Amino acid sequence: MEPTLAISLTDNWIQFNLRYIVDYKKRRMTKHGLHDSILKAFEATNGKIILASTTIELIKIPELKVDVTK
Repeated sequence: MEPTLAISLTDNWIQFNLRYIVDYKKRRMTKHGLHDSILKAFEATNGKIILASTTIELIKIPELKVDVTK
């Protein structure tokens, strides 16, 4: 069977879902190798592709009053 790749776009991410068949004894080594190869490919773009995400900082959570007697 051939590997398959599905791409999903969200508000913060581009999610890549890669499915492939590998001997169960080589799962972690294969996954690590794939992650390493993908990261090196991004780095080889010399800054044309940059990984980032949205960061939100909460300063203060507003006080909430609830009246349970009504």
